[in-house]
Amino acid sequence: MSMNGISPDHYSDAQRLPGIDPPRPPTPPPTGGHPGISAGQPRFSDTFMSAVQRLNDMEVEADTRTRALATGESDDVLGAALSSEKANLAMNTALRIRSDVLDAYEQIMRMPL
Repeated sequence: MSMNGISPDHYSDAQRLPGIDPPRPPTPPPTGGHPGISAGQPRFSDTFMSAVQRLNDMEVEADTRTRALATGESDDVLGAALSSEKANLAMNTALRIRSDVLDAYEQIMRMPL
């Protein structure tokens, strides 16, 4: 035990706790395939489709909860309101990102060569 009460091997103690992953060795540089993309990294299209799917899932959940509330199947007003607002916020964020990406694309296209 050291003076501050932390054992000298406190890092190894922390690694044995559930939910804490041990440090990973650095990934080697890619050996082939598309330049700039290592084998373990997700592709942009996969990440984009995953984000769109999560957005759709939020919209479906909000619609389901609102419909259940309207038909009397549920009395969870707070849950319906929260899921609707969460879906609305996610949609507004997606639209803002879309707008920013289009603005950046237009600026790049206006650059002289």
